[in-house]
Amino acid sequence: MLWMLLLFVAGASAQCGPQQFQCDDGACFPASYECDDEADCSQGEDEATANCPDGPICSAGDFTCAHGNTCVPDSWICDGDNDCGDSSDEQNCNAIGVCRDDQFMCADGSGCLRPSWVCDAEDDCADGSDEQGAHCPPKVDCVSENLQQDSGRIDVLHYTNDQDCTWTVTVTAGKFVHLVFTVFDIELDDACRRVFDSVSVYDGPSTSAPQLLKGCGDRIPAPLTSSSNTMTIRFRTDEDVVRMGFSASYSAVDHQHSK
Repeated sequence: MLWMLLLFVAGASAQCGPQQFQCDDGACFPASYECDDEADCSQGEDEATANCPDGPICSAGDFTCAHGNTCVPDSWICDGDNDCGDSSDEQNCNAIGVCRDDQFMCADGSGCLRPSWVCDAEDDCADGSDEQGAHCPPKVDCVSENLQQDSGRIDVLHYTNDQDCTWTVTVTAGKFVHLVFTVFDIELDDACRRVFDSVSVYDGPSTSAPQLLKGCGDRIPAPLTSSSNTMTIRFRTDEDVVRMGFSASYSAVDHQHSK
């Protein structure tokens, strides 16, 4: 058993070829990538000063990465991207105050974020400050309703987890329900399966009626028209990721719209 263990260890430590550089996490890159002023390893060790004693001296207007052998433009500091490879260009952002006006600054200075990353139910700041505080609207539970007016709205914005709500829309007899989504941002899944979040629309008074739509993601669906004076909308979410939600308006129309 000992010789098998030694063989395994030797194999693990020699997984890269003789013309390759092995990163601390086991990744392999061509030897020419070492000391080429671009951090290819996840922690930037291919550009570390220990490996590259004759590293470049960064010019004015450039930032020297912590591993000492890579220069990046000052404009790349605290832009939300790990350009150095060791994240040193995304640290202490609050202290040096370099976040742009169109960026969100993490409370602990761990980075500057794009606005779309704020209040998206995913912690992008190390301290989670992008998902906390007054800048994030309170999450709301949806409420099932029977809607019996000839026009109205359904708004489910900043929704919570584990929701299952149904809206049954009934308009004047002889007319048709026309539904138009104006906001649509639901957790994305390739098949919009129940295990994630989805919006379903049914051509009738219940979820047993023919399905007109099962949607997720952020692409606004095309308008929908029922074949009678009733339509049912169902919104279901799982226990994990949430997004913005959806808004839709409905109205009674005299004719079915062309499909």
